[in-house]
Amino acid sequence: MFDAAHPIEIAGTVKEFRFVSPHTILTVTVKGPDGTTRDWILEGGAPGNMVREGMTSKTLQPGDEIKLTINPLHSGADGGSYQPALVKFQDGRPVTAPR
Repeated sequence: MFDAAHPIEIAGTVKEFRFVSPHTILTVTVKGPDGTTRDWILEGGAPGNMVREGMTSKTLQPGDEIKLTINPLHSGADGGSYQPALVKFQDGRPVTAPR
């Protein structure tokens, strides 16, 4: 499902962050080189695991500008999986640090 051998970096705006079981879901609107936007659906760990890694339901809000390294889908569709340690705000601050 996810291609851990070929991680990629994306940057965009948080559209939605669902802190739900069994996996958190992060939707990021990414602007392409031609100016068009696409929504990427990203799967994270279970909420309990995310909390242990420093992320809570309030960590990301719609409108937050982020950049992250993800394991993309093998299919090539706009999506993948993410880890909290590889998500940063556009200014470089890690999302797991206090705001």
